[in-house]
Amino acid sequence: MSRDESNGELGRSLLSWRVRQHLLLAGVGTLVAVVVAVALPKGSLAGRISIGTAHASLLLLALTLLLGPLHVVTRGRPHPLSTHRRRDVGIWAAIFGLVHTLVGLNVHMGGQPWKYFVEKAGDPAGWRVRFDAFGLANHVGLAATLLLVLLLAISSDRALSRLGPSRWKLLQRSTYVLAVAVVAHGAAYQIIEKRVTALVALLVVAAVAIAAGQLLGWRRLTGERKTART
Repeated sequence: MSRDESNGELGRSLLSWRVRQHLLLAGVGTLVAVVVAVALPKGSLAGRISIGTAHASLLLLALTLLLGPLHVVTRGRPHPLSTHRRRDVGIWAAIFGLVHTLVGLNVHMGGQPWKYFVEKAGDPAGWRVRFDAFGLANHVGLAATLLLVLLLAISSDRALSRLGPSRWKLLQRSTYVLAVAVVAHGAAYQIIEKRVTALVALLVVAAVAIAAGQLLGWRRLTGERKTART
């Protein structure tokens, strides 16, 4: 087999593997969204879809952030700069997160999504930014959505090549800010809407898993570096 044929075979094998991985991630995310939506005791179809896709996105985001620490713990060295597996999980976390946002903006306020962020002022013709619990939760959610779009935009080999490793990694680290924003947004809505205990528990478990995974990975990597220096 020639070198070109070998490279072509490897490329087709990688493509086939990634297609299967995307189908698996889409299926798992959809299953989570459906289970959560069906399990809700009440709510409109849009509300159920919004909450279901939000939790699918949260779990995939948690998995994205746990792949790095898992690599450190099992192999004793940092996770590679970028891998198809982690990027693909992140892509589906972003997709389900964006679906959550698009559907969620039509659950309340009678189909007037701007009212999630602004409200009528004393002057009938005036508006002001919302700073109540509902408004703040939505501002944080909007920030998370913008970060999802950014991370989705850089989730390709072409983006990595054009940005270069240093700039790409700097942008990719916004995933940690995204995780904080998502947990804060979710926690606020758990309180505002007085959601069922199971959903609150799911949010807490995801947040604790992300924090514990990052701490464990950092401690293991720090320990390895100290050992190498001695």
